[in-house]
Amino acid sequence: MWDVFQGPFLNTETYDAAQLAWYFAGWLLWVPVYVVVIARLRNGYLEIPAIAACGNITWEFLWGWIYPQDMGWGLQLIYMGAFLMDLAILWGVFRYGRLQVDNLEARRYWPLIVPTMLTVWTVYYIGFIEQGYDLPLGSMTAYTVNLVMSLAYLWFGLTKPLHHLSMIAAVFKFLGTGGVTVFVFMTYTDQPLVLALAAMVTVLDISYILLLLVRRSIERSADEHVSEPANVVENAVPVTA
Repeated sequence: MWDVFQGPFLNTETYDAAQLAWYFAGWLLWVPVYVVVIARLRNGYLEIPAIAACGNITWEFLWGWIYPQDMGWGLQLIYMGAFLMDLAILWGVFRYGRLQVDNLEARRYWPLIVPTMLTVWTVYYIGFIEQGYDLPLGSMTAYTVNLVMSLAYLWFGLTKPLHHLSMIAAVFKFLGTGGVTVFVFMTYTDQPLVLALAAMVTVLDISYILLLLVRRSIERSADEHVSEPANVVENAVPVTA
């Protein structure tokens, strides 16, 4: 494990100041997403898609504690910190994640489904990394789970109660991933797959934000129409015989 702390704090030979700034900014902008998701566990529900939460924590464990990346151990600390925050979210996955499943019969097997998802993600990551398909910072696998998350969030936006979906989390997911995406387009111009993944995630994240805005507007209009008849009754002039 301690191999991940070898080398410089920041690798300024491979990455210039702009690349470092965009990548670190992207990760730091994800912090509000973690805070919102963890805070909402107190309300008795898990906002983040459970399948993506399992993908997140397994990725952060492998790239934070097992596999060294080449940007320096300063980034390793961020990966580790993200993993520690995700432990709280994993508790939420076990405790409330079953509520994301509509089939009541399937909910009974949730204690088995979660370890299965964790195992599948872990095996996928290890196989991808060991075959040499991933990039030095784990970007290829990171965008894979990010794509799954964006798709699931879009589905949640269409099917879940609006008060269960945070605009703050949606915006900062877009901004955080967007910062990393700028880095990807600066650094991996010869890697069309990761560029395509990054572009798809960007489009899906923007679509999700727009969907939340539309749903908020519709619900606001509906609330206004519901309140109008009451106002008419209150202001009506009584008719006397």
